[in-house]
Amino acid sequence: MHTRPIVSGGALLVGVILLASTGTAHAQEPGRILQPPAGTVYAFDAASVKPSAPDERMRVFDFQPTGSLVVRNQTLRLLLAMAYGTPFPVPLPDERIVGGPTWLAAARFAVDARVERPPDPATAGRDIGFMLRTLLADRFAVRVRFEPRPQPVYTLVRTQGPRRTTLRVSERECTKGGCGISGAPGRFELRGATLDLLSLSLAEIVGRPVVNRTGLTGAFDGALEWAPSPEEAAVFGGATAPDGQAGASIFTAIKEQLGLELRGTRLPLETVVVTHAEPPAPD
Repeated sequence: MHTRPIVSGGALLVGVILLASTGTAHAQEPGRILQPPAGTVYAFDAASVKPSAPDERMRVFDFQPTGSLVVRNQTLRLLLAMAYGTPFPVPLPDERIVGGPTWLAAARFAVDARVERPPDPATAGRDIGFMLRTLLADRFAVRVRFEPRPQPVYTLVRTQGPRRTTLRVSERECTKGGCGISGAPGRFELRGATLDLLSLSLAEIVGRPVVNRTGLTGAFDGALEWAPSPEEAAVFGGATAPDGQAGASIFTAIKEQLGLELRGTRLPLETVVVTHAEPPAPD
């Protein structure tokens, strides 16, 4: 388990584990980093970048669909992980960002940025991620290239043989929202969720990218319960495993409850190679 910043109601706080995801996910080839449409420029209308105060303790990454971004006490490496995470704002795993100066993961910064006109609500998160990339290029002189590099991953596949599972095709109407994955320590509940979205959520629990290779399309309802790791339980105040699941690892639970399986392998995933970065000039 890891403690990268994860979405919580539009705000991101270090140490919070992804356990909720609403709405439907846009299709994106696994392992590829989403790129902005050709010929379109995404940028904040106003932005301030400053070094964090030496005694700053709170770490914040807070974005709003109206087009604002507030960052406190975060490294440039973290900002890169957020900017190039697909979908934004799920951070790109550490192993998929390489290169750059040593201060990339040491120096911490505060950012305040906004746009004058709110972006399209349907693409607001994606657009803010693209705006953050532009800000990093302008203020930190960040230059990157993309390379496919073998990475350890899990593939999500169907198990062999008939099984009774909680997974079933959803009949929910999701056009007005309310669909996705919600949860608590040791539990996911799927409501009109795709298995691509489940793979994304599982990656936060198992600490490795998960690629959906089930061949199953559409939306599903279902439930998954497992014994949370000590790290996961500690984040949520010492939560215990769900009733009847004290001995079930998430790998066992996926197989027994969903009729699916996580298989470890290595696949080439697009990696961000940082070729240049500079400390920002004072505002």
